[in-house]
Amino acid sequence: MARKKSAFSRIITSNLFIVSLVFIAIIAVMFTAFRQDITGHAVETLSATKYTVSGTILDALDNALDAKVKFIRNGAVKKIFNENTPPARLNAGIYDIQISLYETPVKKILIENYELNGDISNILKIDDAPEISGYLENYAIDILINSTAQITATAKGAKLFKCPNWNFASRACSGSWELFKDDLVAGSNYTFVLSPGNLGFGEGNMTLLNISVINPSDSNITILNQNSVYVDSLITNANATEATLEWNGANETMFGSGNRWFVNKTNLSQGQYSYRVYAYDSETDSSGASEQRSIALIETIPPTIKIISPENIIYNSASVLVNISSNGENVWFGASNETGASNETYASPAERTFLEGSNTLYAYASSNGKINSTHVTFNINGIPPLSVSNIANKSELTWIYWTWTNPSDADFSESIVSINNVNEINTSDNYYNSTNLTPNTIYTISIRTKDTSGNINNTFVNLTAKTSINMTLENSSISGNNETNITNSTFNNATNITCTENWICNEWSACTDSLKTRVCTDSNNCTTTVLKPAIQMACSSCEEKWVCGNWSKCTNKTQARICIDENKCGTSLSKPAITQICVVSSVPKNILTGFVSFIPNTFSKENRKYSIAFLALVAMAAISIWLVKRAKKEPQIDLDKLQASEKDFA
Repeated sequence: MARKKSAFSRIITSNLFIVSLVFIAIIAVMFTAFRQDITGHAVETLSATKYTVSGTILDALDNALDAKVKFIRNGAVKKIFNENTPPARLNAGIYDIQISLYETPVKKILIENYELNGDISNILKIDDAPEISGYLENYAIDILINSTAQITATAKGAKLFKCPNWNFASRACSGSWELFKDDLVAGSNYTFVLSPGNLGFGEGNMTLLNISVINPSDSNITILNQNSVYVDSLITNANATEATLEWNGANETMFGSGNRWFVNKTNLSQGQYSYRVYAYDSETDSSGASEQRSIALIETIPPTIKIISPENIIYNSASVLVNISSNGENVWFGASNETGASNETYASPAERTFLEGSNTLYAYASSNGKINSTHVTFNINGIPPLSVSNIANKSELTWIYWTWTNPSDADFSESIVSINNVNEINTSDNYYNSTNLTPNTIYTISIRTKDTSGNINNTFVNLTAKTSINMTLENSSISGNNETNITNSTFNNATNITCTENWICNEWSACTDSLKTRVCTDSNNCTTTVLKPAIQMACSSCEEKWVCGNWSKCTNKTQARICIDENKCGTSLSKPAITQICVVSSVPKNILTGFVSFIPNTFSKENRKYSIAFLALVAMAAISIWLVKRAKKEPQIDLDKLQASEKDFA
């Protein structure tokens, strides 16, 4: 029994020993993985997470300041940094950070219970800023980690003012100042708690002046198409003895007094500007500054605008289409002589009624504060011009030269010329030469007038004239019986026209009223003017040179010929006559006399080819007659005797 108990005891003891070892191992693992000190904070272990930490304190230009930074955990200093200490690896956990500064108004900064759970590149930034007018000391702090800080500084003034929005780049307050503490004692330390953010501070003894900028009205504004800015400020709680405008970092004195100060900035270039107003009262030693503002001056391109209709012409209707093209946001127009004239908004092309006479349409367009304009002058004229006057003419065998006086209307454009009710030409000249006319024929010219607006005066001014007659004898060849009924008296009278004109002309004169003239004299004094050259010609750079062919045969008492201007001037002022009247002589009763008169014409140069054919036919006829006569003289054969002789021979 004793042996059984002893064995059981040994088993129990062995099992308890094993359980104790396992329990001790579990406790050791837990203790190694996670320990806490008596304050409840975790105690670092060899396997804790580590982060890279830089203890550098930066100034406004991101340079390292002369400072000492301690990372303390559980009362023990784990790491000390200065401006030249490289980054270090620290375990994750809760730290107190103590910062001692030597070159700034701030002497100490304490950050308590900061939980390190990531890398730290920089802790904070401090700017020992230049003193602003009215302040004894200015500085700014920006905490770069997510934690509050207790700030300790030595006072120089009795009051501490705060700028909620400090600009480290310009080292100035971008907003307005406000009173933060008013219990400072010069030479003594003061403390306050600071949250993350770029805050500026100023120490002084003055009463803070509340300054508002009332023009420009917005803190950030864009002004279009303007090179000046009027800055107007108002002090709401006191008066000031002086004020300064800080414009893009440069200070200039403002004008005014008491609580109203202003200055006009002119000749500005396009671009971005920042500004603020500072004020100071020497009687109360008070100062203040407005918030920092920005302004952009932008030059925009003016909108385009074009008047498509009306045009700079004369309209013969009072109703005219108004058509304007523009890319402007707003478009409007008005006229100086429009019925019920007033400016109106333009939306789309539309007819408008204007008054008789000169009108000017003005069109405007605006976009982004930029205005552009244009205008056009036009006339309304529904009254036609007066008629021509002093119409006259000079007539010859185949042409009539007409002249007249054009109306004095300022808008006269042209005369509409018709001859015998057929429209010939529209011309602004005061003359017209009708050519290629029939001799001894009546022609009537009719002239209407037209102005530049297309108004036509439908009153015809008429004049009737007759081309001259010319009697010329041509001894024509016999061509049939249709010309043989001319009486002997007619023949005899016609043959009396024996004088041949021989015209000799002087040089052309200088141009007068668009014409040049010359004097032509018939040296044979024939008293006829059939071949008389032109004695007046329109002034142009081309001088006509007419060359004419021979007269045609006399047909229906008229001869014709073709004349060509070798210089191709396109005018016909000096064109010779191309038709004339002729008379055919009666046929002589004596056939021989007729034949004798026929022979010279037959063998003329013009009829040579026909003459040869005619002589050939005459020769063939003569030979035929001779052969017939010769055949009749030969002996006839007696067929009966010939047949009898043939029988006898047989």
